[in-house]
Amino acid sequence: MLGSAFDASAWTDSTTMLPEVGTTSVDLTSLADATREDANLAIQTLAAIARRQILESHRLTRVKFSLPINPALDTSRAITVDRPDLLTSGKIARLTETYDLTAGSALAAVELAISGLIGVGTVDSDPLKSPELEALPSQSRADSADLGTCLEGRSQYSTSTTGYTTGASGDAASEYPHEVAIAVPEIPVYLTDPVSRELAYTVSVAIPVDHLEFRS
Repeated sequence: MLGSAFDASAWTDSTTMLPEVGTTSVDLTSLADATREDANLAIQTLAAIARRQILESHRLTRVKFSLPINPALDTSRAITVDRPDLLTSGKIARLTETYDLTAGSALAAVELAISGLIGVGTVDSDPLKSPELEALPSQSRADSADLGTCLEGRSQYSTSTTGYTTGASGDAASEYPHEVAIAVPEIPVYLTDPVSRELAYTVSVAIPVDHLEFRS
């Protein structure tokens, strides 16, 4: 799960600064230094960690053996072991080298991680691409309003009438006020509250199946 938060009090309390909501966009943020590329990289990193954990969970079977030290052995390598009693292949999970100057020996204790899968069928591993985001709906607000004119004797006045209202000229008994009324809309929640967006990011992981055969 990837979460984020920001403090909106700076522009909420400001009388001059307006929120940058734009029109149609995929991003809505008040963090000037956080780019879409940064967010994509964070999501891809989390996916890479999850993929490693999945692969690790399938490498719990271990085969241990010893052999003379070989400089080519390293934990980044996968090897095959072919002995009279065992035929297996896997990734080197642990490598311990022991040098005995008295006995004149140099042995490497190797722990081989065997990957296995109980299931039917195979899948190909997906590359870790940037997530695809749908554009946010337009969040722009009109910066102007149409105001009408309400004249006594021509238009019906009520307390909810907006625009310019005035009574008949020279009529001291006018029931119409002389005023200009403007209806101010409520501030929408997406301008005051963090925007929550659901994002599905699915990556297929191919589980390698190593060979493990015990011979009698």
